[in-house]
Amino acid sequence: MSDLIKLAIPLIDNELNLTDISKETGFVGAYFEDMNRPYLDYHIFLLYDANAKGSKVWTTMQILKNFKSFYNQRILYINKKPYYLYTFTSNTAINNRHNGRIWLNENCKLRVLQFWQFTDNWVSTNVMRGTMTCEPDRSSGPEEDYQPEFKLGQNDKGGTLEVSAPPCLRLYRSNNHKDT
Repeated sequence: MSDLIKLAIPLIDNELNLTDISKETGFVGAYFEDMNRPYLDYHIFLLYDANAKGSKVWTTMQILKNFKSFYNQRILYINKKPYYLYTFTSNTAINNRHNGRIWLNENCKLRVLQFWQFTDNWVSTNVMRGTMTCEPDRSSGPEEDYQPEFKLGQNDKGGTLEVSAPPCLRLYRSNNHKDT
């Protein structure tokens, strides 16, 4: 996890805790960009394993959805494995992150230190400085698998199965089609 994302995660919401981004909750990673939705600038993405089980997983899912900065949640498949991707609007202090220099006010600094609870050496050492220099972070979540949507019903050719996909990939099966 980059130093910059370590500063951004605690600023998602004051109710977010370090345990909410633990392996017990299925947390996989955090990113600033989603290659599947490049138009979402100034957002933070948290990726969770959808196969994770336990009461902490359920509790974390409910907590994340109630944050003010919550934008949306999606299920995506990566290498045929399901994941939950939570999207949050990022704090304005982090929005100017591309130049690598970050200035946090005292409240943000305190929040970052409280979140990490002195478990991260870089955060503990650097957060109290006036302006921090971080490597620019262009991290992006992994590319999701292509998932066509199948719809049963009549199509305009009289068939019974339609696959919703881009027009160049749309397939129709006619009632008159005979398998050979």
